[in-house]
Amino acid sequence: MLDNRYKSAFKEVSEILKYMDEELVNKIPTKFITFLQENMSKEYDFKINENIALEEQNISREAENILALLYRNYWATEEEKQEFARLDEQERKSNDEKLQKIFKNTINEFDKEENKDTQIVNVNNDNFFKKIINKLKKFFRKNNL
Repeated sequence: MLDNRYKSAFKEVSEILKYMDEELVNKIPTKFITFLQENMSKEYDFKINENIALEEQNISREAENILALLYRNYWATEEEKQEFARLDEQERKSNDEKLQKIFKNTINEFDKEENKDTQIVNVNNDNFFKKIINKLKKFFRKNNL
């Protein structure tokens, strides 16, 4: 089930698309427009003021993000799409580097904590049957003496 914020955002985007150039709207897949219309809030009353630029309209952050997605996927030029892809790659690399630093710091902290409490423990690697045989040998040696 969709959050009411998104239902309202779908209503806002649907209303905005009514005022956009038909050529731009036709670039959006029909399935997406149908999705917006089927899932938008029926109770939310949103109206576009034609005398105010879109940037000055009081639209939600979610609606802005949906419009950005539409621009990026359907309205941007090939050069803009390539630039978006380049910026995405930079962002991904930056996030990877941050995660590696965090991981490295976490491992270092874990190692420091682990070394504080480390004690040498003598572990006998004899398997179960070997232990039994050794005990039996000891037992018989004692009884034969």
